[in-house]
Amino acid sequence: ITADTATEDGGITVVVIEIENKPIRGTIMGKKIDEDGFTISGAVFGLFKENETEFTEETALMTSTSNEIGVFGFENVPYGKWIVRELKSPPSFKLNPTVYKVNVMEDGEIIELIVENKFILGSVKVIKVAEDNPEAQLSGAVFEIYVDVDKNKEFNPEIDILVGELTEDEIGIYTMSNLRHNGYFVHEKLAPDGYIKDDEYHYFEITEDGTIIELEISN
Repeated sequence: ITADTATEDGGITVVVIEIENKPIRGTIMGKKIDEDGFTISGAVFGLFKENETEFTEETALMTSTSNEIGVFGFENVPYGKWIVRELKSPPSFKLNPTVYKVNVMEDGEIIELIVENKFILGSVKVIKVAEDNPEAQLSGAVFEIYVDVDKNKEFNPEIDILVGELTEDEIGIYTMSNLRHNGYFVHEKLAPDGYIKDDEYHYFEITEDGTIIELEISN
C-alpha cells in the first residue's frame, strides 16, 4: 500500500492510496507412468481452458513434455478451472484420452496428477504347411518367440530374449497374443513328425495396437 498527500486550496488534504492485488496462481505437476508403474519420458501434454473441445498443440495455452523421470508440469497457472490432456504419446504406448479437470483455488497451490499409458499390443499367427502341398496344414510343430532386444532385425542368441512358445489353436495354426510394441523373431523349435525343421528366424514387428501378424512357414 502506498499513499500520497496533497493540500488543495482551503486546507483540504487529499490522500491517494494504491492497493495492489496479486492474482492467485498455482502449479500443476504430473507424473507419466506405464501400466507396470515405470515412468515414461516423451509424452506431450497441453493446458486448456475449461470449455475447450479441440485438444491440439495449436489450441493449448501451454504444453509440457514428460522428462526422463516422467515428470511434466505447468507453472503460474491463474486462478480458475482448467483442463490437462495428453496430446502425443511416446512410442510403444497408446494415447491416454482422459480429460483431467483441475481447479486452481489457492495461491501457491500444487495440483498433482498421475497419468498412465497402456502398451500397444498385437498378436502373431503362424500357419504351418507342407512345402509340397500348401493346402495341408501341419500339426505338432513347436514355435518360439524371441524379442529383438538390440533392434537390429538380426537374431543373436546372446542378446535376444525368449518370450515363450506359440499355442496351436487349430490344426496347423499357432498363435501368441499380447505382444508389446517391438520387433520379434519366430523360430521353429520342433518340426511335425516326418518333416525337416525350418531353421530360420522370421522377423516381424508390432507397431500398431490390435495388429495381427500372419506368417506362413513350410517344411
